[in-house]
Amino acid sequence: MSASPEHFEPPTLLADGQESTDAAKLRDIGSWVVQLGRTLKTCRLYDADNPTVVRFREGLASDLRSLLERYGPIRLQVTSRELLHEGQSATATRSREDSLAPAFHRDGIREITFLPGIEPREVDGFVDQILRVTGPDAGDDDLVTLLWDAQLPSIAVTSVPLEGDVDGAGEPDAGDATPLPWPKPVPGAAHSAPASGERSEGAGALDTVTRSDDWEVLARAGHLDHALGELEQGIEREIARFRSEHEAECATVIVEATVEVLADGVASEATAQDREELAAFLPRALREAVAQGEWRTARNGLKLLRECIPTWSADTFFEGFAGPSSLVTRRTVAILDQHDDAGIEAFLGLASEFGAPAADWLMQVLAESQQKRVRLPLSRTIAELVRDNPERILHWMSDERWYVVRNVVHILGWIGGDAVVGYLRAVNAHAEPRVRREIVAALSDASPANARPILLSMLAGAESRVFTTVLHQLALDADPVVTERLVTLLCDDEFARRTDDERRAVFLALAGQGDAALPVLEDELTRGGLFDRGLDPHWQAVARCIARIGTPAALEVLQRGTRSRKGGVRKACELAKGSFEAKHE
Repeated sequence: MSASPEHFEPPTLLADGQESTDAAKLRDIGSWVVQLGRTLKTCRLYDADNPTVVRFREGLASDLRSLLERYGPIRLQVTSRELLHEGQSATATRSREDSLAPAFHRDGIREITFLPGIEPREVDGFVDQILRVTGPDAGDDDLVTLLWDAQLPSIAVTSVPLEGDVDGAGEPDAGDATPLPWPKPVPGAAHSAPASGERSEGAGALDTVTRSDDWEVLARAGHLDHALGELEQGIEREIARFRSEHEAECATVIVEATVEVLADGVASEATAQDREELAAFLPRALREAVAQGEWRTARNGLKLLRECIPTWSADTFFEGFAGPSSLVTRRTVAILDQHDDAGIEAFLGLASEFGAPAADWLMQVLAESQQKRVRLPLSRTIAELVRDNPERILHWMSDERWYVVRNVVHILGWIGGDAVVGYLRAVNAHAEPRVRREIVAALSDASPANARPILLSMLAGAESRVFTTVLHQLALDADPVVTERLVTLLCDDEFARRTDDERRAVFLALAGQGDAALPVLEDELTRGGLFDRGLDPHWQAVARCIARIGTPAALEVLQRGTRSRKGGVRKACELAKGSFEAKHE
C-alpha cells in the first residue's frame, strides 16, 4: 500500500506473535482510506492531467483491486465522524476536518461496499463525485444522486432519505438534541388517530398528534391476508402495464422525443425570446433525424423551426452536408436504398419541404444511390425544386462520373422547354454515348428550331445508337438544312458500309422531309449500270422510302421507275407501288 499505517493502534497479536487476519485487514483498509484522502487533496491542488494526480489515481485504483482480490467485498459503515469496518474505526485521522465521513453522512450515505472486479474507471468516477460535492463550487446535488448517475456497478451505496434522517443518534457527539415530537397514545383509541388539529393529553406545545412524515398505517387496519390477496390479484395486470409502458418508451426514437418536447415548449406560453432559444436546438435535432432516416420527425422539426424563425433558410443548414464523404449523406443513402416505396415517398416529401436549397445535397444522394427505384423519383423531385433556377445543379455537369452528368441531363429533360437547350449544348460532345442519348431525349421537348443545331452537330462520329436516335428525332420535322445533311449522308461512299439500322434511319429521316427529298432519291434509282444487280437491295430501300413519302409527286417517281430499263429498279418500284396502293385501299 502507498500510505503508511503508523496512525493506527498496534494490531492485536495472537499467542504465537502473528498478527490476526482481521487486524491486518482493518489495517490495510485503513491505509487505503488514508490513501483516498491524500488522492483527493492532490486532485484539489493540481490539474487533472498533472503526472502526480495521474499517479495517485492509478495507485488508488490498483491498491483497491488488490484489497478486493485478497479479502473479497469491503464494506464501510458511515457515521457522522468516521468510517467503520465491522464496527471498528477504519479512519486514520482523528481530525473531523480531514475525515471523509461527514461529507458522506451529510448526504445520507450510511454504507459503502466495494465489490471485486472494480475497474479503474469506477474508482476515478467515485473520486470525481467526492471532489464535486466537497469542493468550493459544490452545487445542490447530493453525493448519492451523483454516484447513481455515474453508473458505478462495483460500488454499492446504502442511504437513507435526507428529509427523514436524524443526525447524531446514538453517537458520542450527539449532544442534548431536542427529541422530535411524537404522538402520544389516547386512552380508548389505541388503533385510531385523534382528529386533525387536536393534541394528546399532557403533550407540550411541540407534541402534535401526527407528523407530516408519519405513515398512518393504523388508520386503515385490516386483515393482512386479505390485503395480500388484493395485491396478488392486481400484480399481473400492473406488471403487464409497466412492461407495456416501458416498451413504448424504449421504442420511441430519442430524436423524435426531442422534437416532441421542443414542440410542447413552443406550444406553451413562450415569448419570442423563448422561441428563439428553443429553435437553437432544432437544427441539431433536424440533422440527426435526417441521418437516422426519421423523415416524418424531420418534417415536424422543420415545420417547428419555421414557426419559431420564419426567416430561417435551409442554405446554411445544408452546407454541413457537403461532399459525398459526409456522414449524414452516407447514412441517408444507405437507409433510403433499403426503404420501400412508402419510405421513399416520405423522403421525397421531406425534400420538397426543404425546397430549392436542398437541391445540391439531393444531387449527392442521387449520385451515391445504388437503387434505380430511388434515383428515378428523386430526379423528378429535384427537377421540380430547380425548375425556376436550374443553375443550382449545373456544376454537376462537370463531374468526372458520367452517370452523374446523365442524371443532370435527365433532370434538365424533366424541366424541358427551350430554356434548357443552352445547358445541354455544353455536354453534347460528351465521351459517354449514354450521356449523348440522354441529351437527345431531353431535346425532344424543345422546339425544333432550337434543338436541330445540337442534333445535327451530334451526328459526326456518333456511335450507331446515338446516330439512329438523332435521326429519328430529326425526322419529325422537315427542314432544308436537315434534308441537305441527309442527302450528304446518302451520297457518301461510306453509306453502303453503315449498319442496316443506320441506313434505315437515314431513309426514314429522308421520308420525313417530304417532296424535297424526291430528286435525290430518284437519282439513287439511276445509280449503277444496266446489268448491275448488286444494287438491288439499295434500289428496294430507295423505292420504299419514296413510297413512304406518299405524295402524288412520289407516286409519279415510282411510276417512272416501273418503266426503267434496269430490271432491278423496275421490280423495286413495282413492289413499292403495289405495297402503297394495298395499304391505302
